[in-house]
Amino acid sequence: RMVAIAWRGKVKSTNSFRCKTITEAQYHLQRLCKQGYRQDVQAGEFAGESTYRMQAYPLHVIIEEPLNFFDLPRDTTEASLQKYYFELLNPYVTDNASYTYGERIHPQLTPVMDMLRDTPGTNQAYVTVGSPSDFLLKHKPCLQFFQFLLFEGKLNMITMFRSNDIGSAFITNQGGLALLLRTVAEYAGLEHGEYHYYGPAPHVYTDGQTEYAAIVAV
Repeated sequence: RMVAIAWRGKVKSTNSFRCKTITEAQYHLQRLCKQGYRQDVQAGEFAGESTYRMQAYPLHVIIEEPLNFFDLPRDTTEASLQKYYFELLNPYVTDNASYTYGERIHPQLTPVMDMLRDTPGTNQAYVTVGSPSDFLLKHKPCLQFFQFLLFEGKLNMITMFRSNDIGSAFITNQGGLALLLRTVAEYAGLEHGEYHYYGPAPHVYTDGQTEYAAIVAV
């Protein structure tokens, strides 16, 4: 199902593949991380640790059935995806946080949904999560942007992640966003379609190396 793959030591212009489910996408991404290189984390939340990152840029994953959760890992439940989904919609910032996704997404979402209901063929239905001022933050947002596009009668969702922990966060992140896709599609009276993930720096941290090694050895 690979369209193109990341080759060790080379940067390919396109690295894209299709999967049926989010869990299948995670499986292939973790295998591809093995083709990357070991890199020390020099800044951010995990500074001082090491991570495997994809060497190729960019990475595009097309998930054909993003709301098909039949194959979730044993340590992941639909309830955890729903929890992340509600966090995306929560407009309030907690006392110990400098920002939340929900606080940034919430004021943009209703106008986007109205736009899709009234003009479903638009290419202007997008939400910006990242901000120029984030550069000054210690913990910068991973999710930067998402957009909704109608293609062949179905509403697709396109997301861009600055960085993404494939081992522990990928399924929860993409699953919660897929639930958001369903909400927006239903509001606009449309059928939901594919989910497109773009990520320049997917990675796996070495603190999960035992599990990771078992996955990539398959």
